Amino acid sequence: MPTNYSSAEFLDLLGDHVGTSCAALIGGGGKTSLLLRLGQELVDRSSGKNVLLAALTRLQHNLEDGSITCQRMLEVGADEMMQRHNPMFVLGLPISSESENETSDLTITGLRHRFAATVFECDGARGLPLKAHNQRDPVVPEFASNAIVIVGADVVGTRVSDGLVHRPELFCDTWEVGSDHELDVSFITTVITSKRGYRRKIPDSVPTSYYVNKADQFPRQANELARTIARQSGQPTWMGSLHEGWLERVR
Repeated sequence: MPTNYSSAEFLDLLGDHVGTSCAALIGGGGKTSLLLRLGQELVDRSSGKNVLLAALTRLQHNLEDGSITCQRMLEVGADEMMQRHNPMFVLGLPISSESENETSDLTITGLRHRFAATVFECDGARGLPLKAHNQRDPVVPEFASNAIVIVGADVVGTRVSDGLVHRPELFCDTWEVGSDHELDVSFITTVITSKRGYRRKIPDSVPTSYYVNKADQFPRQANELARTIARQSGQPTWMGSLHEGWLERVR
């Protein structure tokens, strides 16, 4: 049996949850691209059953993605929108001034049972491959079937000051490092797999896997990072390229 294998289907990231997925994406370096890819693959796999794509944080409305605002969905009606869009990409979920996370969670909770599958982003990283979470970043909801942690291989070997870390000042404070600190494989792995880092936003009850993106451009970095994550986390870990449309399981 080979130690790894390549695949053109990103649904492999969902593991046993493909048929009943309510998957949460967390991290940086390709979340929205992965969201859209999983959504289309779920539609193709489910013979036209409706798929919901969403976010727990405010994102810019992008018509090129075929996305709609939550307000528009409420005006037209969910049933009507489900006939027009599949997958249905809902952005701009209503957020209350008192409880940002709770309102967003409840919105997805109210919608997800109407769809065959749901995939949603849990945080924002402004397109950067690594980040520091703050108190306002939502926690992955307990109702999620699984969580996929995403990191971009392009951050390996850079420094915090190189501009590839979202919220660099907070990142330095959280990890007690300077802006010139090198982001090597061991350190990045600790950031995304420890309870001090990304895992504090993921309940222990939610199965978690890891995906290292941009392996086409940074193959050595991606391979080393993915294998280190797999060893340290003991969880399913993948590397690949959303741009080129492939991924590989690392064991």
